Amino acid sequence: MSSLVTNPPPPFSITPTQLAGQLHGKAYRQFQDNQALAVELSKFIWSNPANAQAQFNLFGTNAAGLCVLASAYVAFVAAATASPPISPMPEGWDVTPNSDGTVTVVPPTS
Repeated sequence: MSSLVTNPPPPFSITPTQLAGQLHGKAYRQFQDNQALAVELSKFIWSNPANAQAQFNLFGTNAAGLCVLASAYVAFVAAATASPPISPMPEGWDVTPNSDGTVTVVPPTS
């Protein structure tokens, strides 16, 4: 009986078609994961707009970076689907990034 140390199994081989299928599946799952994260973040921030500033404050100096990522996500989805996702931010509200990485939530004016 030979051991795996002295007689290892042949290397696993995959055809280019199989690899393409695997990569397509990974890309699709990643897109779905990104969509799910965008929905989760949107609900966390905007489920109660009156608390949006407090929710953003929890991210500290990373809040502005989240806004940059959200903009990149919107551009990516718009390019991939020819239609941008619906903004979770209620109409009239605005988010202004600050130089220290925090954000200021600006409610609509009456």
